[in-house]
Amino acid sequence: QRIPINGPAGRRAAQLSGLAWWGDRLLLLPQYPDAQGDTVPVVYAIHRSDLVAALARPSGDRDSAGITPEAIPVDATSLKHAPGYQGVEAVTVAGRTVFAAVEATGEDGARSGMRAYVGKGTTTAGTGSALSFSETKEVPVPVAIPNMAYEALVHHDGKLIALFEANGANVNAEPEAVRLTEDLQLLAFLPMPSLEYRLTDATSADSAGRFWVTNYLYEGDIDALSPATDSVAVEHGVGWSHRNGGAVERLVELQVTGSEIRRTETPPIWIARADTTGRNWEGVVRFGEGFLLATDTFPETVLAYVPCIPADARCHADQESSAPRSTTMGR
Repeated sequence: QRIPINGPAGRRAAQLSGLAWWGDRLLLLPQYPDAQGDTVPVVYAIHRSDLVAALARPSGDRDSAGITPEAIPVDATSLKHAPGYQGVEAVTVAGRTVFAAVEATGEDGARSGMRAYVGKGTTTAGTGSALSFSETKEVPVPVAIPNMAYEALVHHDGKLIALFEANGANVNAEPEAVRLTEDLQLLAFLPMPSLEYRLTDATSADSAGRFWVTNYLYEGDIDALSPATDSVAVEHGVGWSHRNGGAVERLVELQVTGSEIRRTETPPIWIARADTTGRNWEGVVRFGEGFLLATDTFPETVLAYVPCIPADARCHADQESSAPRSTTMGR
């Protein structure tokens, strides 16, 4: 269920790369906050009540009205100073602290020699609210794949977990997530199961450590990712719109359990494709009985609500919010 976005945030050039909740506001993260055409670098925000109201409208009114996100000033100077800076790929907020994942080229400038950083900053609320990043920490990249680094951040049990983009069996034989303290000190590497295709964002973790990730395959990435047998599809089957091959668009649930991350028994949510090319979903948050997702530039900027089917507790959704109940989605 698409939610049209008005203003600069709805442009294809916004190049959204992540979503996160900041209290009752949804943060929409541009990959390049300083390239949004404003006088200062910005991220964008939408109040939860505006999202609820938009989805409550009849579909025709929803398509014509849309939402204009608020521009939130952000001081990303410390992020931009990361050597080889190639933009910000993920964001998460814990209280008054904000974290971001930065993608960068290697020391020689070659995209094949990727580097990655995690940034930390603070938030302010009320009039003149803003985000300000003050420090960064380099984290090791497990494998050298062009344009791929850490794409998702999860705050859990007072710690930060960074998830790498490529975790398929043929390109990353022993996939691991990185666990850091809130002061960005590396604590441990958390083994995780192989997951084919790209992992592009993650929701927050619930009290049991469960979180969902966006899992996407663009056919142009097949050579770089060299996909092995898709164990998720083998175990749970394939969504009806995916049965003729092509791109993969889905959500997969993972869980932090002690010193590792595992895939839960919950079936994946296959997002009904519009065509075999697919949409590059780069942002996800829990919302009501489902999820809000956002694409980057491909094929355009899209913000959408994806309900669980059936709308029940299996999706471990955000029960505190009041998004409309819906049960219409292909999977």
